[in-house]
Amino acid sequence: MHHVSFKQKRTMLSARVGYRLVKGIRSRIRTVFTFPSVVLGGVIAVGLLLLFWEWFTHADRSRLFLYGHMGALPLDERTLGRYRMSGLVAAGAVMDFMLFLYGTWGVFARRRLLPVSAPSALGVWLTAVSPLGLGIPPIVAWGGVPSLPIKVGLEVAGLTLAGLAVGLWLAKGMAWDPTRGLTRLGYGMVITPLLLGLRVVELPGLGLAQPEVAAWMVLAGLLSSGIGLLGLARWRAFWDAPPIRGWEIWLAGAAMAYLELPLLHHIFLTPAEARYITAASNFFAFHGGVQVLVWMISGMVALGIETLERNRRWWEDRDHGLAVGILLGLILIGALAWSSGLRIDLALSAPDLYPDHHGHPGFQIYLPLVLRNW
Repeated sequence: MHHVSFKQKRTMLSARVGYRLVKGIRSRIRTVFTFPSVVLGGVIAVGLLLLFWEWFTHADRSRLFLYGHMGALPLDERTLGRYRMSGLVAAGAVMDFMLFLYGTWGVFARRRLLPVSAPSALGVWLTAVSPLGLGIPPIVAWGGVPSLPIKVGLEVAGLTLAGLAVGLWLAKGMAWDPTRGLTRLGYGMVITPLLLGLRVVELPGLGLAQPEVAAWMVLAGLLSSGIGLLGLARWRAFWDAPPIRGWEIWLAGAAMAYLELPLLHHIFLTPAEARYITAASNFFAFHGGVQVLVWMISGMVALGIETLERNRRWWEDRDHGLAVGILLGLILIGALAWSSGLRIDLALSAPDLYPDHHGHPGFQIYLPLVLRNW
């Protein structure tokens, strides 16, 4: 009998593991890069490149990006924000198209009792990455007059690809698991007021809103999202639907807040003869710290809803329902007290960008819970 040394055994084992690894990678590539996914990714890439070519080369930039509006210049911060938002608007359009396509695909397959073989969302995205990543920056930077820094083109391309990834993720659920896809859409819609409402706390300190108005806007976001999230979770508990993850809720909300709403604003809330791209400040906070805080709070809320979905006996306890009612009441009382003239000042480090209305460095953030008197 031939004796096999330990070194030979190790070599054979390594070869076997390597073969299986290569075989698995090949199988995964074939699953992801199917013919429909490659074709669809190519169509999306060409369509988006043509759209950016139209926006930044042929269209009247002064109308599309509102040059001169409130003294805006082609390279000031407000206009740069509009350039960046164009990537999210374009990604929102693709998301709506893919929601319709994947939804129709899934319904057709189930009615015909066919296996769902929709194009891989990952394959679509990976196919579109290279042409968009290479094509958008030069179009944005050098496609029109005045020329823009290449950094702006790279930022627009990055936001477009990020938005496209989120939109494709949200859309693919409509084909593979329509119930979960609709659940994501529902949770995304009801958490959107929270994502957009909390950022309003910084506006009074910038002189862009009255404290009372900002208070009610934050309150509206808290109550509408709170009631919507709890109501949807309770309804799903009644039907014993499979639990959903917190990150799915948050990501679906981001898709609605930062992709769908900018697109709807561009299509329906601008004059037909002069459609323009919205300013980033309509959806994102001026200060990065405030925006991160908004994302953290909304993320914790999403994790809380996930906890409720996984512990559905919670709903059977009346004390828990009473606790929710007391919490909402405290939020209402705090907002009313705030609107009567109480505030908290938080100085943040942005003295050059946003001097407050007293002329001191930093700016003031107004919060619904009162910590000290005016």
